[in-house]
Amino acid sequence: VQDPAPVSPVVGCGNIPTTFQRKFVGFEQRQVNAIEEHLNFWQCQLDTDLTDSDFGQVTFSYKTRADKARVVRNIRLMLELLGQVAEPRTEGSNTVVVEALGIREN
Repeated sequence: VQDPAPVSPVVGCGNIPTTFQRKFVGFEQRQVNAIEEHLNFWQCQLDTDLTDSDFGQVTFSYKTRADKARVVRNIRLMLELLGQVAEPRTEGSNTVVVEALGIREN
């Protein structure tokens, strides 16, 4: 019996674990549900938790081995997949704020 092949690490996931706050502002509840589904399947993720939920705003704590550039890129790609027009911006070293601007029409 052979030993199973070693699992190769995902490219871009070799960083020291970092916790980011991802704040989504102005999204409807159905959009927040879709966003949360997507967040749970990102590579490099170690843990995602809902940390704050208020009318029109929700914040997720996200522990990952990805760097900030990859996190922001993943948010942009997710928004495109969801057809949501929004612009992610960074605040400080570990917070990404995403404010809804509208629904893309194409």
